[in-house]
Amino acid sequence: GGYLSFGTRSTGIPISEKMRITSGGNVGIGTTTPNWSLQIASSTPYFAITNPSLGANAKHWLISNIGGAFQIGTSSDALNATTSYLTIANGGNVGIGTTTPWAKLSVELDTNNPAFVVSNQGSSTPSLYVSGVNQNGFVGIGTTTSPSLARLIMDGSMSASGAGTAVTGIHQIFTLNPTGNK
Repeated sequence: GGYLSFGTRSTGIPISEKMRITSGGNVGIGTTTPNWSLQIASSTPYFAITNPSLGANAKHWLISNIGGAFQIGTSSDALNATTSYLTIANGGNVGIGTTTPWAKLSVELDTNNPAFVVSNQGSSTPSLYVSGVNQNGFVGIGTTTSPSLARLIMDGSMSASGAGTAVTGIHQIFTLNPTGNK
């Protein structure tokens, strides 16, 4: 069937096709044989969503395929620096805050933000809080404040330790036996 193509040309150089619309309606950018409604082919494919009315370095969200990994991130206004926030690796591992997830779900963070929070909508007090580097991996249930945070350690059996004020009136380490033995 027929097609419609778009190309560019520099002086003295033949036209170079950049985009094609097939007779079936598929659009290809960087390919003359698009297999889907829209297919972008490149060694560094990016799809950008830009809102020019936003502030500095907040205008551009990117979707890309880098080294076989699907990534969602942002770019600087100068378009010279990108940051990936979500990565789905070729094997299916998902990374938040990392471009190299090493587990089915890898959440990596900076030193100031929690790794994981569960809270009621609109609440600034989480029901479950898993801290990052500066909190040394402590877990809070209903709190984000030291010394109320506790550290959970799991190695065959489960135990929890933390400040004496973590649970009012309880000042000892608990060992939980997941096998049900008492």
